[in-house]
Amino acid sequence: MISCQGIEIVENCTQWTSQELELLYETLGDHILQEFIDGQIMFVRAERGRWAGLERSGIEDGVRTSQIWISDAAWRSPPAASLFDIFDRLVKKPAFFQGTIAHELTHSAVWFHPE
Repeated sequence: MISCQGIEIVENCTQWTSQELELLYETLGDHILQEFIDGQIMFVRAERGRWAGLERSGIEDGVRTSQIWISDAAWRSPPAASLFDIFDRLVKKPAFFQGTIAHELTHSAVWFHPE
């Protein structure tokens, strides 16, 4: 986890709020592919982005790694982009924030276990 303070500074990151950390840990504990999220994973909170969540896969020292970036847009990004979701984007929703995290965790699970 990158907290963006002290020595854990990554360009364009910001600090996590206590509510966001609670939602993150709750999502990690409930994720359906939890057993496949067993590689080196790092979460970074970005203030802005053209995306709600972004997963960056890589290999460091022969080990698969995953960076998950979560932006402010995660609070307003519904899981399905349908006509009915247009008005949902006006209000910050914890479920959308968690849905974004779960979506990016799924990318990580597939990266760690492509089989």
